Amino acid sequence: MNRLVFTSPALLWGLLAASLPVIIHLINRHRARRHKFAAIDFLLRVQRRSARRILLRQILLLAARTLLIICLVIAAAGPLLQPREVITEQGPVVSALVIDRSFSMHAKTGDQSWNRAALGRARDFVRGMAPGDKACLLAAGLKTEVIVEPCTDSRGALLDALDRITPQWGGGNLVEAMEAAAALLADAPNFPGHGLLTPAGVYSRDDAAVRRKEGLPLESGPVWGAEPPDLVEIAEHGRRFLVDLKRGHKTGFYLDQRENRRRAAAYCDGADVLNAFAYTGGFGVYGGQAGAQSVVHVETSAEALALAEENLALNGCAPQEMVMGDVFQVLRGYRDEGRMFDVVILDPPKFATSQAQLMSASRGYKDVNLLALKLLRSGGCLVTFSCSGLVSADLFQKIVFGASVDAGRDVQILEQMAQGPDHPVLLTFPESAYLKGLVCRVW
Repeated sequence: MNRLVFTSPALLWGLLAASLPVIIHLINRHRARRHKFAAIDFLLRVQRRSARRILLRQILLLAARTLLIICLVIAAAGPLLQPREVITEQGPVVSALVIDRSFSMHAKTGDQSWNRAALGRARDFVRGMAPGDKACLLAAGLKTEVIVEPCTDSRGALLDALDRITPQWGGGNLVEAMEAAAALLADAPNFPGHGLLTPAGVYSRDDAAVRRKEGLPLESGPVWGAEPPDLVEIAEHGRRFLVDLKRGHKTGFYLDQRENRRRAAAYCDGADVLNAFAYTGGFGVYGGQAGAQSVVHVETSAEALALAEENLALNGCAPQEMVMGDVFQVLRGYRDEGRMFDVVILDPPKFATSQAQLMSASRGYKDVNLLALKLLRSGGCLVTFSCSGLVSADLFQKIVFGASVDAGRDVQILEQMAQGPDHPVLLTFPESAYLKGLVCRVW
């Protein structure tokens, strides 16, 4: 009896050890079946773990700094807690000083030497103005008046206004300064008539949904000057385009793609081109003028496609095929039909607006690039973009790599593209490198 009790667990452990490889194999098969995009899932998990480690270090550093500040406050509680008088009799306590176009400055509360030097630089700037140049002065006060000197070419008037500001300025109300600036802009006679721009009017498009997150109202309308017509004609690299400033997406035209449209056109000569997420047909106009044999535009908006046809006619392009529908569904239909192209251009909208959407956005980018790769003839070109700031250039390239593996295609990167030079990237804000593009040769 004792021997039976002793050997039964050993037998069970032996059976479990023998079946362990089979169990692991079944688990791996389940995971592979469950995660269709396992490579992207792994990359995103690594990215999240790295982000968590960085966040933890930042939290620990912030806690240490906070503790140090508390200790310093306790040590110096007596002097810090005594009442202090704010000096305003000699002049306004100013939060902002702006001289239009070329010069701006800020004040440091209580730092009279800094503020005195800043005012000296402002005076030097005014004295150095060329004849005919106009400038505006805005000085918004915390408890006293708001000094506004309208746009003028009178250096004496600007210098007199500067003399009304004393070195005690600083620490004012930012909202008050912004409201004074808006009032200055809205006053038509005071708007700059000289300089880099001489606009006929200013039209506000403060209707992006992201404003709700800041508690700001959604509104749009003319701010200064004449209200624009329904369609405004612009010129870009010798091409002409009609833009709907009032109802179009964002500014009504994707100005950050202007260099990329020209570069993509170099691959369109004699090609059958598919322009997916076409909007108002910018890539199609460039491709048509570059000698494309045919261009197909796919877009969900009938209004955008109608404007694309007008843009083609405006530039003397031959008629091109317009397809209204969901890009994913249309491309799947072309795949099932066996329709092929020489160039496929993908310029989708932002798929990831928050970190929580990064996984689904990556799958969306992989899906649409996978479909595009299956529609390309051997030796064709894929021109693909992502405008999601949360999707890094490295991750986007890996997504396209994963799509190429699933499609069974060999892919070379010929060019890497980004937003135009008037959309610079701030080093402290890497997400400002939001537009990524690849020109790929596909075999």
